[in-house]
Amino acid sequence: MQNEETAGVPQGSPAVVFGISWDARRASEGCSAQAQEVIMNAGNGGAMESYDVVAVGGGPGGYAAALRAALGGLKAAVIEKSRPGGTCLNRGCIPTKALIAAGLTAYRAGRASSVGLADTPGVFSDEGAFRHARKTVETLAAGVEMLLKKRSVTLITGRAALKPGGAVEVKTDGAAISLAAKNVIIATGSAPLFPKGLEPDGKVVIGSDEILEHNAPVGSNVVIIGGGVIGAEFACHYAMTGRSVMVVEMLERLLPPAPAGVSAELTRAFRKMKIKVLTGRKVAEVKRGDGAVVTLDDGSTMRADTVICAVGRKPCLDGTEALQLKQNASRRIAVGGRGKVSEGLYAVGDAAGEEAMLAHAATHQGIAAVEDILGVELDAKPAPVASVVYTHPEAAWVGAVPGGEKEIRTAAFPFRALGRAHTVGETAGYAALHYFEDKRIAGGEIVGEGAGEMIGTIALAIRMGATLDDLAKIPFPHPTFSEAMMEAALAGIGLPLHAL
Repeated sequence: MQNEETAGVPQGSPAVVFGISWDARRASEGCSAQAQEVIMNAGNGGAMESYDVVAVGGGPGGYAAALRAALGGLKAAVIEKSRPGGTCLNRGCIPTKALIAAGLTAYRAGRASSVGLADTPGVFSDEGAFRHARKTVETLAAGVEMLLKKRSVTLITGRAALKPGGAVEVKTDGAAISLAAKNVIIATGSAPLFPKGLEPDGKVVIGSDEILEHNAPVGSNVVIIGGGVIGAEFACHYAMTGRSVMVVEMLERLLPPAPAGVSAELTRAFRKMKIKVLTGRKVAEVKRGDGAVVTLDDGSTMRADTVICAVGRKPCLDGTEALQLKQNASRRIAVGGRGKVSEGLYAVGDAAGEEAMLAHAATHQGIAAVEDILGVELDAKPAPVASVVYTHPEAAWVGAVPGGEKEIRTAAFPFRALGRAHTVGETAGYAALHYFEDKRIAGGEIVGEGAGEMIGTIALAIRMGATLDDLAKIPFPHPTFSEAMMEAALAGIGLPLHAL
């Protein structure tokens, strides 16, 4: 049966289905129910949909902002070009940690004699670890989609282009729609950085996306360019799974963003794992063929089956060009307090500001932006952002370290003096507290088993203005690794209990 809109169109033609353009119907697939209505309405020439908050980018900054907006009674939408969760969930933090967990399990199986059992080497499988990583990603991405749906947040799959005045144009798969937003939050994230000559080919030279999304093959002899967080994690993983690994870092020490003590401890751990680390060296050239020949700036060469480029990340600002936004020295969007760019425009996460590119930082920035929109009073207490590196052993740090403007002292406690460390055969590492003259906690660093799980305690201590005495008087459970923080506090006030 035909109506005026379908008159002249042969029955069964894919051009029009039930009066809705086929392109619009196809474009709505994969979007939320609310988004399908928006796209189909646009396909029928309907009015522009209006929102209180539109988050451009569905990563930790964007989707968290949209959820907070919905909790505050605002009408919110998220525009995401692929699947919600961003780099962190889909091709970053989550799949990396899943791979590392698989590698560490196999590594420990091969060294089970440390706890009185028979060593069982050779249990690791790249394919099995990749399946575990992707299954984890799928589970968590579905969880984010469910949260957005339950909070009535419109999820639109497509690429956004921002226009002055809060207009947002979205190109979906087969249709273009326009939205009106009272407030726009740019949360477009970042992408791997590849210097000229180090572009990935998916075979010999690869980056994190090729490994985590496409399971690019990694040979037995690996050179990793970049000794920062990403490079260190991959180095540890591939060494634990039986590869020969060389890390080349242009700065003077491994893990440059970390405190010097963390860098030194991980360098020792890498040496024990037979990971070679070259610092203060630059890669001059990579010749590809049957493997690669890597030439350094001093003329020395090394062969590799696989070269992993992990030199850093760059902000993704596609779709923001029409706004002519001011950028800082890192080419990220310059922002004021709570991520504000101008009235009704905010930018958070990797695309903006000066903070480290961390998923949890982006989440809190997204929440802060929405709370500014809602008129929530600014909390003046510090909100220190911790960093964690999932190497073996783990490393984490937060707050200030010695060497800054204010005089800061340090008290530390080694894990080898912990009962728990000996029960699980993980005695490497330490916990250190940095404190001011009045004993207030200024920062801290932990290297060792569970470092990432414990660093939040130090962050909370900084926020609450806690002192060494406060931590020393907490009866931390025994036997645990967390006792190291209490022991460090006791050492700082001159009462070392289990250390000389």
